[in-house]
Amino acid sequence: MNSSDPIDFDLQHPPDGVTFQRMGDAWKIVSTTRSVQGLFLIPFAILWNGMVWYGFIGQQIIHGVFSVVATLVSIPFILLGLVLVAFVLHLMCGKFVIEFDGQTGKIFNGVGRFGWTRQFDWSRVEAVEEFYCVPDSRGRDRIEVSFRTGFQRVRFGWSLSESRRRFVIHALRLLLSRRA
Repeated sequence: MNSSDPIDFDLQHPPDGVTFQRMGDAWKIVSTTRSVQGLFLIPFAILWNGMVWYGFIGQQIIHGVFSVVATLVSIPFILLGLVLVAFVLHLMCGKFVIEFDGQTGKIFNGVGRFGWTRQFDWSRVEAVEEFYCVPDSRGRDRIEVSFRTGFQRVRFGWSLSESRRRFVIHALRLLLSRRA
């Protein structure tokens, strides 16, 4: 255990939005990224995408004129709008799943079945740490969970709330200390 881990930490009592399951040597931690920040971004995402689609594409349809230049100029704005929608979905109903099947570890980050999965070798994990990233737009540190495996880091959990991130870190440290 790390000196910053709470003495009374209990894997079986996670905070809201986090579950822990143990199945023999295998285990799974699931944490939602649910956040109230997503609610505030919904109107902005709707407004942005509405203005972009109406302003660039809708005007061409209404006037019955196709403009290659307007369509090409609209592409980055449309892509930004799609990224914004994906970000809002991630904040509203996304999840991180960290699982170990007895041999291989996997980290899933996404919404429902859509997202990214990375594999890692749990036997090579040396430490579980908080990794401080570039501050956000309000000057607050962005903190991620990090596995250190020699010179490499596996980082994830940038959108977890503090209580969920703390549970994930403490759970992983406890599991690492009990690793055979």
